[in-house]
Amino acid sequence: MSKKSKPEKGLLGRYLNVVLFAPVGIATHAITHFDELIEEGRSTLLGSLGAARNLGKVAGQAGSKAAASAMGQTAPARPPAAKGALDHLIPGYDQLSASQVLRRLETLSDAELHEISACEAQGRGRQTILAAIAQRLEATTGDAKASDETSGQSS
Repeated sequence: MSKKSKPEKGLLGRYLNVVLFAPVGIATHAITHFDELIEEGRSTLLGSLGAARNLGKVAGQAGSKAAASAMGQTAPARPPAAKGALDHLIPGYDQLSASQVLRRLETLSDAELHEISACEAQGRGRQTILAAIAQRLEATTGDAKASDETSGQSS
């Protein structure tokens, strides 16, 4: 049944090839090789995105260095926080991921949160931790202000 037909000659034959036979052939091929097409598309797209992401990182780093060099500056370096400086508050702090640190912030006082925030800002500067501490401090400060206002009104 897969007998090859002769290509049509003439204007009508080319028109039928382009408008009718080619789309039917493409659709048939797509249906029979659907899983292969998905994998091919996925690997092509993800490979390109990964390469573009890496290229962007390298270009960004090179651009930052070039801009700093052109301005006669060296890239600012954060002074590292002393290793183990926060172990008395959160044991093993330096080895923990940001998500692990976030879970442990709930039990700390405002003063301890301020200490962690200062060390984190000087050290790794993880924005998720700094933002969570700022939000928590703002919430507790807001609660304290609200209770002060309430107690002041009842007097």
